[in-house]
Amino acid sequence: MAYQFSLENPEKAYFPWNPLATLMSDNRYYVFDYGAVDLFMAGDFISDQRLRQYTPADMQYVIYPAYWESESMHRRLSNYSRRVALPQLPGWNVYVRPEGPP
Repeated sequence: MAYQFSLENPEKAYFPWNPLATLMSDNRYYVFDYGAVDLFMAGDFISDQRLRQYTPADMQYVIYPAYWESESMHRRLSNYSRRVALPQLPGWNVYVRPEGPP
């Protein structure tokens, strides 16, 4: 589902726990949520500017699988605070900006 959604929404979807979906669809590797935690634990804090380099250029959706939602990346992307339900991703936790798409 993540891969199909990414194909239909190129460079708009960020799946912090499913980076393979967007690697295959966008041909870009976006930061894996726990990878950012590992860097932080190693003393390498990721700045907002650096984080933006490794997220979709036209990011509109931050999407977590139904079974997991990380506090770390969601905290960093706090401007994606409005939760929406998308028929293409039943059961997934989808966040958009308050003024973002439905």
